[in-house]
Amino acid sequence: MPLASSTGYENYAAQTGNVRNQGVELAVGYNNKWGDFRWGTNFTYTFNENKIIELAHGMINPITGVAEDLTEIKKDWLGASDVAPRVILREGGSLSDIYVNHQLARDLNGNILISNTGALSMEEIEARKVGSLAPKCNLGWSNNFAWKGIDLGVVFTARIGGMAYSATQGILDYYGVSEA
Repeated sequence: MPLASSTGYENYAAQTGNVRNQGVELAVGYNNKWGDFRWGTNFTYTFNENKIIELAHGMINPITGVAEDLTEIKKDWLGASDVAPRVILREGGSLSDIYVNHQLARDLNGNILISNTGALSMEEIEARKVGSLAPKCNLGWSNNFAWKGIDLGVVFTARIGGMAYSATQGILDYYGVSEA
């Protein structure tokens, strides 16, 4: 939570709500031994969804003593510009919902507008949800091999779904110098 600079602090931590997590984790494995050789394998699948049930209402600010109601919490990425996507926590949403509040400016024919410097022109819009940082599921597969006292383990993991944001790519796109 942000504070006035006159307090000598920039912010304070607060219990700001109630979140419900629901998910499942499944694992199946197999082990066998053939003489001096052992092999074990294990596969895991995890799935989790969270929902913000409620944000803090009537929370007392420990510095000012004033009751505050939170309707949303904006979480910005370090060094991100004003046009960068951000995570916004809202009741009914999740802890990883990504919102944008700018879009490419277009002319009446739908063409993207570019400034004289070659930068893309942006226009501000009401914050709109565009996705989630959270994966749909996580997968894992491990194999363990042993032979005459020598052990070898190999692990593969996968994150399926979820969005990612690159501030570097965003800046390159904004100035029209991206190669992607």
